[in-house]
Amino acid sequence: MLVHPGFGIATPWAYQQLARFPQAVNGRPGRARELIARLQSADLATAGAEFYNSLEAPALEKYPLLELFQEFLRANGAAATLMSGSGSTTFAVFPNQAAAGALVEKFKSRFGQATWLAVVGA
Repeated sequence: MLVHPGFGIATPWAYQQLARFPQAVNGRPGRARELIARLQSADLATAGAEFYNSLEAPALEKYPLLELFQEFLRANGAAATLMSGSGSTTFAVFPNQAAAGALVEKFKSRFGQATWLAVVGA
């Protein structure tokens, strides 16, 4: 599922803000290898815990609505959720397309009709 809140986040702004979040910039050594290993051998929810985007730190601080989106999606069955690039689009990975599709109206009911949503298959 893709969710766009109706506003964008400038990529230059997001990168400039990273200086305030050194833990996000430096990340954790080996994180990408752990994600690959979990995607190959574990269930999707376990692998989803390793999804990471350093640009989320400044974006979620400035736009807490995006974090609310992610919390809602995880609470309603998303195995993983992450902001795409510098934002503001968030994606959520569900076990199947039907599970994501069933959530569209509930999401719009909670966050309003102005939010753009798309459910796409893998």
